[in-house]
Amino acid sequence: MIEPLAKAGQLRVIVATMGLAAGINFSVRSVHVAATTFHDGTSEHRLSPDELLQMYGRAGRRGLDERGWVITTRQSPTLNDARAGRLHRSSVLAWPMFLRVMKHAALRAEDPFSAAEAFANRLFAKAPPLLGLEIQEPDNPPPGQALDEAKALFGLEATQRQIWNTEGIWEPRAKQDMQHKPLGEVWIATMDKIAPALTIPSVLAPLAQGVGRVCRLPMDADPARYGIQMPLGTRTSAEAAEVNPTKSLRKRLRLPRKTQSLPLEEIEVLYGEPLARAVLEKLDGAKQEPLPAWIGTTESNGLVYALFDLSMVEVPFYEDSIGRGIWSPLERVIAIRNETKVESIGDPAAARAPRSGSPIHSWRSLGLVDARGVPTRRGEIFSFFHHGEGLAVAAALEDESYPVDELAVHLANLRSGAKFDLPIPCGSERLAATCRAAYGYVHYHGYLDQGLPIDYGEGAAELLGTLLHPGSGEYVDMRRGIAAGDISRAYVEWLSLLRHISHAPEHEWQRWRDLQHAARATLKQHTSTLRHLFHLDLPPLTNKQKTGKVRHWLMVDGR
Repeated sequence: MIEPLAKAGQLRVIVATMGLAAGINFSVRSVHVAATTFHDGTSEHRLSPDELLQMYGRAGRRGLDERGWVITTRQSPTLNDARAGRLHRSSVLAWPMFLRVMKHAALRAEDPFSAAEAFANRLFAKAPPLLGLEIQEPDNPPPGQALDEAKALFGLEATQRQIWNTEGIWEPRAKQDMQHKPLGEVWIATMDKIAPALTIPSVLAPLAQGVGRVCRLPMDADPARYGIQMPLGTRTSAEAAEVNPTKSLRKRLRLPRKTQSLPLEEIEVLYGEPLARAVLEKLDGAKQEPLPAWIGTTESNGLVYALFDLSMVEVPFYEDSIGRGIWSPLERVIAIRNETKVESIGDPAAARAPRSGSPIHSWRSLGLVDARGVPTRRGEIFSFFHHGEGLAVAAALEDESYPVDELAVHLANLRSGAKFDLPIPCGSERLAATCRAAYGYVHYHGYLDQGLPIDYGEGAAELLGTLLHPGSGEYVDMRRGIAAGDISRAYVEWLSLLRHISHAPEHEWQRWRDLQHAARATLKQHTSTLRHLFHLDLPPLTNKQKTGKVRHWLMVDGR
């Protein structure tokens, strides 16, 4: 909007931020820079001399002015503060580029680490960047190395959730959707006992409290199977098939006081289902159907008990790597640290440790390359991107329970920056949690800050969702206090990332293919009807603005 108005001579004065002052393609007669610092939303920065020169270069309209003017005050910078920048290599090493070089070297059966070092020697720099395999003096690290090591090792470790399986071994917990299985087919795995669930009486003991007690079922089974027996009452006589109901049975069935006795057959037919449901209520997470099976009665110490078999009751389970379902599995969360030693393809026995905080040490710590320098699946996916966003995408794809359609929406957070503070819970927090679970609360300069990509911003996915679907009642409240430019930028960056993924190289991993398909499908939904979603509704120009020529001048000493 500003550029065409300025070129048409419709603006006398333009007050702009650094983004417009340095990046928009138009010139003006005079330029004034008020200060040399600016805030990017998270921290304050100082303008560099070449950035000042870029802004001052706006002064002077080609074909209209013989010279441009730089206006200064005592507090503002002057033209003498501006000068051309000196070209140098970025301080952030391009990890994805190195990983691609190492992958191609591995495909040619060459040493990936040697290929990476050869590539480093060809970079534009006064001295080749050190990758970490160089021989260094023990107590004499390169300049700045101690600080880099402290940054690289900052934060908490990555974590892994593990399950005690039916062979008595801790194994990584797989991402599984909740499923149910008959109780007679699942196992219990504890530190003391590993066996089918219904063969362990102590498993059913908590279920029997307030209902009855655990009993061995009268079945020919090896090993023995256990169930629940519920007291019904005392027999009215030795021969009669009737009982005087117990107090607990009267209360549970709400029997009238005048009822003195009940036939056992009547209890089974009329009240068998509510009694079975009373047993089922003790099973957390169990399905309501089928119910525990009434398999008969037994008598002990003058009391008649109903026997219930729980083998067909369906309960949630976890399937371990052996293929057995575990009911209420034993879990733990441990901190994990990837092995960082490396070895040569020509001499696997000659393992050595890269220098702590170096690029190779970082790649090994993050699981991007194996011991021989061959990029892992995580490393290959990361190499398709330019910054830390590739690490977040790879971690999310490794979580098999993370739907790719949901992930495609949550990707809006990766480039939005810390601009949004929404007053509602955000489902897109799952992306941040998955990333931190994979890498920990670590800092890698230019890639991760506290375990998240540098430009990560929570809430952008939810905010864009309400803008694209304005039927939500939270639309107004969510947008209040957030600049339209920040919203527009988040939207454009999200679509740009989706296009990047859709055009990225193919990979044999099905989850990556599914994400590319989801990215393309999401982009198709954003047709030309949405292109003006974030544009301002400006009034039309007046006739005078269209035809009249605006004259510009500066007032100096009233003249």
